[in-house]
Amino acid sequence: TGVPVWPAAGVALAALVLLGRGLWPGVLAGYLVAALAGPSPHAPGYLLAMAGGTTLAAWTAATLLERMRFDPALE
Repeated sequence: TGVPVWPAAGVALAALVLLGRGLWPGVLAGYLVAALAGPSPHAPGYLLAMAGGTTLAAWTAATLLERMRFDPALE
């Protein structure tokens, strides 16, 4: 009964924290490219909604970390 971990979410969050939240289009595009690269039984609208949700989650987490004065250097 482990905790599910999605490494791509951590990479997206790290990119937005370290490189700026303005990189969100890259997160969106990266999700879409990854989703479309493999065989997917889902409709394009579903994939676009999932890409938007994933991007919004990473952007929101980066915003909250910034508001909490998170130091990416971890000093």
